[in-house]
Amino acid sequence: MSKRVLTVDWKSVNGAATKRRILHLRKNRDGVFLCPVNGCLHVPFKSSRGTRKHISTIHPWYYHFDEQPPIDRSIAEEPGNVPAKNTTNKMPAFSLEIGTGKEFLEWLQTPCGSGKSRREATLIARRAMKFLMASLCEPETETNVQEEYIDCCVGSPSIVINFLKLITEEWKLRSSSALTYVKAISDLLDFRKAKGCLMIH
Repeated sequence: MSKRVLTVDWKSVNGAATKRRILHLRKNRDGVFLCPVNGCLHVPFKSSRGTRKHISTIHPWYYHFDEQPPIDRSIAEEPGNVPAKNTTNKMPAFSLEIGTGKEFLEWLQTPCGSGKSRREATLIARRAMKFLMASLCEPETETNVQEEYIDCCVGSPSIVINFLKLITEEWKLRSSSALTYVKAISDLLDFRKAKGCLMIH
């Protein structure tokens, strides 16, 4: 965020989408990236990273709205007054208390799942469920994740790569933290293999 621009907690503004928009950026026929915000006159970008940085800096509202809503300046904050937050704790995830999420959590604590402690298994399973939820194209109200959807996600290199871009560029995770998500996805893949799934290619 530019130091000269007031910051707004857009997700708390009335009418904000409950799920943060995931940017699916693609090069146009000229091999460059255009800002997806209607009316933005910024020149094309050479990389998706530059486009994401532009949106996060100039159009942060776009993650929760299709068009910028009117905002009372009284609810905005000076950038230096906004404390840093661990946003990953607030990211939505599929449930670990029912269905496949619960089965995965229990499997991680078995010898096949490396016999992890309850605490460690919970951290891994929660990261995996965040990966699955974040990969949805549309907001999901169901708390139980379907096995077919898991196989689609862990078996798709493009979905995994897009998620890694999300957690490093938008969630601002460092490489060491991002690796914990990669490991969680790998454990999820092993879990599905252990159940004899047919991976989607």
